Amino acid sequence: MKEVSIETIRSLGVINDNLLNTWADACSVLLDYRKHKAPVSFEIDGHIKATSQLTWEPLQNKTGYEDLEQTAEFAGYGMGLLLVNIFEGLVPVSRRAKGDGVDIVCSKGVEENDNFLQPAFESFYIEAKGTRNKSNVKPQLNSGIKQSSKAPGNVHVISTEFETPSALTDFRK
Repeated sequence: MKEVSIETIRSLGVINDNLLNTWADACSVLLDYRKHKAPVSFEIDGHIKATSQLTWEPLQNKTGYEDLEQTAEFAGYGMGLLLVNIFEGLVPVSRRAKGDGVDIVCSKGVEENDNFLQPAFESFYIEAKGTRNKSNVKPQLNSGIKQSSKAPGNVHVISTEFETPSALTDFRK
């Protein structure tokens, strides 16, 4: 059983460390909100299939994360990025603007001096969704699939819920 550590989000790729830390913090806040204790079983289904052990460090200061809907959105970004990194070997290259249908651009590799606006490698896109409730994970996945339909190929859609916790995944080329 593979270990999936929320703390890995903090060191992924070229995205600003403050964003990565916010996304990791949001995951920890929701896992603590649901009273989970690390490690917890984490089921992933769909394009990526795995049963793993999810670990994290509890966040001492949760001030600023009271808007649980926004916290779930941030946590969705972190988990989407984490899962494609661990299970697909992708690294983030940039974050997309709202309205593009996807959230994050990744590639199989990145050079330190690559132009973040024009990655030198084949691009993979992530549309990430996060929710506090298991009942919303499938509708969120379907919403992400629809939302990402205008993006060019190689799209991972990942919907994570923090009640159980678990994730549903989809991929289209």
